[in-house]
Amino acid sequence: MKKPYIIAEIGTNHNQSINVAKKMIVDLSKTNCDCVKFQIYESNEIVSKKIKASDYKLEKVYGDISAHKMFNKYLKTPKKWFPQLKKLTHNLGMDFAVTIHGNNGIKWAKRIKPDIIKVASMDHTNTPFLKNLINKFKVPILLSIGMGELKDIKRSIKILKKHKYGFGIFHCCAIYPAKIKDLRLRNILFLKNKLKVNTGFSDHSMGEAAAKKSRKLGSLFFEKHVSLNPKQKGPDHSFACKIDKFFKYVNTLNSQKIISNK
Repeated sequence: MKKPYIIAEIGTNHNQSINVAKKMIVDLSKTNCDCVKFQIYESNEIVSKKIKASDYKLEKVYGDISAHKMFNKYLKTPKKWFPQLKKLTHNLGMDFAVTIHGNNGIKWAKRIKPDIIKVASMDHTNTPFLKNLINKFKVPILLSIGMGELKDIKRSIKILKKHKYGFGIFHCCAIYPAKIKDLRLRNILFLKNKLKVNTGFSDHSMGEAAAKKSRKLGSLFFEKHVSLNPKQKGPDHSFACKIDKFFKYVNTLNSQKIISNK
């Protein structure tokens, strides 16, 4: 059995500092993870203009501004960073992945040429977007299905099967952080054995216990948010794994065998 493929999700946790982003990549290269991931988006592709920071419970951090302004001013990863970030990541022996949303993301990613395309749970029902991804990239597509209903998951899989370069499905619980009792990890067996897809685990829980159990059930790939300091202010820091503890997370998964198919 091959070792699991582990993605460190930097996401927005660089706090819009390219030096922080670079430091995170360098530090992650020492953890033996396989890949680092960032997110790229246009605000109008991911959130309604009617939404405010308070709808995300982030008004104390950013003020009760529009979510558009919050994402653009405080959370967005500048596109001009990506050539440097990708080059650094590859030089350190890791793959480079991005989450994209919408056609602007597709056009941009065709230029930057990441090693993996990630589709977030919020887009698993975005059928036109999924169809437009197919065979646009000669790399695998990984899709999270948090909050997904079976009919929607099956439709997404049917679309992704047409992608010539491989795909996988992340079992995901869209709670941040998620408690083990809420994770329904045995859904991994359903995805793997009944729907016959390569299955991973998008891990928003604390610690390694959920990931370890997920690996036992057959997860082949993992993603986990990371941070230099989880006590920092921001939407994704509080449930992220501190990078200096991420080596333990990676090592735990690398030493855990798949033991269940039932």
